[in-house]
Amino acid sequence: MKRVWVQHAVCCFYVLFLMSSLFQSSSAQTKESNSDTAKNAAAFLIQRVATYSQAHPESPGSLPDWFGATAGAPILVHSYPGLSPLYYMVPVTTITGTVIARIGIDASTFECLWYRMCHASEHTLPFLPYAAHQKMKTFCRDHNIGELRAHCLLIEFPDMSLYWYSASREVAEPKEELFIPLRGSQRVHRKFEIAPALEQSVMDFPKPHNRRRVPHTEDRKRIDLPPAYIISNVPFHYQETGWYCGEACLQMLFDYYGPLISQEDIGDAANEDPSYGTYRDDLLRAAHFSSISTAIQNPSLIGYRERELGYEATEAWWSDPEHQEFRYEDLKHLICQDYPIILGTWGNISHTSRHYRLLTGYNDSLEVFIFHDPWPDNGPDFYIPQGILVDNLWLVSDRWGCFVAPWLLTMNVPDQVSTQTVFTVSCSVTYLGPSLFEGQYVAADAQVTLSLPQGYMYEEMAPTQMCPSIGPSGTQGAVSWTVRSPASSSVFDTIRVQAKGLIQGFTESYGPYSDWIGGTASSVITAGNNIFYYVDYSIDDDTLDGSDGNSDHVADAGETVEILIDIGFIGDGPSENITASLSLAQPNPYVSLIDDTGHWNDIEGDTALSCNDGFILAISPDCQHDDTASFSLRVVDADNRTLETAFDVPLNAIADILLVCDDGQGNSAAPYINSLTLNGDDFDTWDVPSLDHINERTLARHTTIIWFTGQEEESTLTELDQNLLADFLDTGGALFISGQNIGQDLVQQEHGLNFYTNYLHAHFVSGTSSNGFLEGIPGDPISGQYNMLTLDGSQNSPDAMSVLQGAHPVFTYLSSDESAALRYSGDYRLIYFAFGFEGLTETTGTSEELRRNLLDTIIQWLGYEQTMGDVNEDGQVNIIDVIWTVNIVLGLISPTPIQHWAADFNEDGAVNILDAVAIVNSILGS
Repeated sequence: MKRVWVQHAVCCFYVLFLMSSLFQSSSAQTKESNSDTAKNAAAFLIQRVATYSQAHPESPGSLPDWFGATAGAPILVHSYPGLSPLYYMVPVTTITGTVIARIGIDASTFECLWYRMCHASEHTLPFLPYAAHQKMKTFCRDHNIGELRAHCLLIEFPDMSLYWYSASREVAEPKEELFIPLRGSQRVHRKFEIAPALEQSVMDFPKPHNRRRVPHTEDRKRIDLPPAYIISNVPFHYQETGWYCGEACLQMLFDYYGPLISQEDIGDAANEDPSYGTYRDDLLRAAHFSSISTAIQNPSLIGYRERELGYEATEAWWSDPEHQEFRYEDLKHLICQDYPIILGTWGNISHTSRHYRLLTGYNDSLEVFIFHDPWPDNGPDFYIPQGILVDNLWLVSDRWGCFVAPWLLTMNVPDQVSTQTVFTVSCSVTYLGPSLFEGQYVAADAQVTLSLPQGYMYEEMAPTQMCPSIGPSGTQGAVSWTVRSPASSSVFDTIRVQAKGLIQGFTESYGPYSDWIGGTASSVITAGNNIFYYVDYSIDDDTLDGSDGNSDHVADAGETVEILIDIGFIGDGPSENITASLSLAQPNPYVSLIDDTGHWNDIEGDTALSCNDGFILAISPDCQHDDTASFSLRVVDADNRTLETAFDVPLNAIADILLVCDDGQGNSAAPYINSLTLNGDDFDTWDVPSLDHINERTLARHTTIIWFTGQEEESTLTELDQNLLADFLDTGGALFISGQNIGQDLVQQEHGLNFYTNYLHAHFVSGTSSNGFLEGIPGDPISGQYNMLTLDGSQNSPDAMSVLQGAHPVFTYLSSDESAALRYSGDYRLIYFAFGFEGLTETTGTSEELRRNLLDTIIQWLGYEQTMGDVNEDGQVNIIDVIWTVNIVLGLISPTPIQHWAADFNEDGAVNILDAVAIVNSILGS
């Protein structure tokens, strides 16, 4: 009997095992089938968009880059905390394998939820599932947590953040849940560190106070709409915090109409809060905010610093029966009038969070609305199917929308008047009120003020006039003035007007408030006729004396140059037989006028022209750095019409930094130029494709060289380039050099092994790195602050290398010992990137901000002779540096990367009390 029972048990176990195997097999097949279905849905969308875009390449919303693209492997995104499937994220891949876009496919209905072109930082996912799983396994091992229970899932939090998620085996209660952010820090977080984000319901939209309704308007029935339209030139800004979506949308509108205002100031005015975001009425209040108001969160912010007046801000709802019929057409009509609209929406179809988006376009053939979505995972030109948007995401707050704009002012001013002439200036004022946004926020005491330039006079009327026909939004009025022009001729005088009205509002945060809202306008006018005017000058330093000139368009010491001057003529024309004389307005011992007479061809009326015969100057070899020559110019024509003006010319202006653009394709310079300009660095530029090889004299005039070769594959550095750079470095120069094929060209193609080894201090490993992910080196003065960076699709063949003795790695490739960048300091200073700096991207923030900050750190390191232990960077190591090190250990000082490097005296990658002791011993000589 016992044997029978055992056999029965074995059979039952075997049956259960088979059933379990079949179930797991069926589950895996279902999962694979769903993935294939999502991929097919994405492929269908790609084909549809590509076909339309190929037939209508200039149509708004078309994506010609999608022609020939395919759907890649989907990644399933789950909701949290339930971990139920939410949507598939499907990459759009070109025939070269570059990911150019992503598509969201609903995990249950397999409908398209959204699609967008990738940002520069997203040609590949910042962190791949396998890499995330390995990082979590390492974390579990290092912290004695136990083995992971499953591979990583990509989950979406209620605040729309994406995380790789997995859990450890249940070796203890409560079990460990682990998270790695898809963007930002790649540090593994535990559940308790993530929980606050899950409890927030950010970007909340409470029921509005004193909700306004407006009547249905008949003209909405006869709208003639184009099939597609995108509002051009709407600036885009990412939200700077997880709850700043409303602030970011307002910032984009402010930037669109001008001037740009910071999200921080907008948030202070809008009473933002990390726990819920920004209320709707407070968002309108932040748009109204003017110089008679004080920000609730910042008493020192009295109006925005950039402008005196607030903007109009009105709101509407499309959920009432009389408005629902037109909910699609109304949005499109607003877009076609170039009015971007803020919409309050659900963040996603799971309806777990709320989100403000800025509507900027539509395409009926593709059935999408187009947004500037400030959330970092979405970005500019974010496509949402019209039905998903209008009848799903937009339901969160009764289909609420917000219209923001300054008043529209249109001036009527003559372009030109005679001297001492009376003329009329008129201005029409419109307090904009598109359909459903009219009849709100009555403007009291509406007034328009005219500002005249010097010499002009008001005739009869006062500068400020009342405009009583301006009332609520949707009203307009007009005023005019009689003005007398000045007695003397003048050009390009600017006449300005400002219109404003006082509105009353209410929010729960502020209670009742008042603000001046309105707008400004200006117009240029010329008084007199047949007038010359000075435009600008340019320097030609490469045609007169090729042996001296270096073609940098600067009057340098020892050069003979030609000054070419542009002048204009206002009048009936033509102006004939024009001559000019140039003289030094102030004596300058370094400048000799060889030819002080210039000539122009005849100038027709209302045109500008450069002189065809310029002025010749000789600059003394003894000219001092950054000297200035002041000149007086007198121009006269055959009719004795005269111009007398003065201008300054910088001499021997040498910047510390020289940017050498050695990319033959000429498309890599912008990231360098933008970063240097935004950082306020003074720099000169040498463009090799247009100016040919740089000369030794030009290199020697600068202390720091930034040299990039872009995507060049052959002759990245010619023999002449290598010799010039070797001489520059031998004399103690500082060089930052970047290019993805330099090592392969110099070593594999045998164009410069000696330079690569002895000056770049590198050993070549490979011409194509295995991955596009970079890891910073803890404690490194350049990369220590970066956990992980990525390379965009332009970097298809970055070199891999190892560093030679004396050099230090700056970046390594992910999960590899191969170096991607190095630094060297000895007789000279060098930073070498074996990839293109222009291709660097970041998993959070913007690529532009990343490159700007990194280049600033690089230039500081190249230009500052930092000493290990000199933490406060005063040029000496003493007890003050010990105090600074202790304060860093205690968290009282947040060090810069270079200060962190200097404080890490024992070079173990961390700053601790052992470094302070080591610095003390160094000071004592022990």
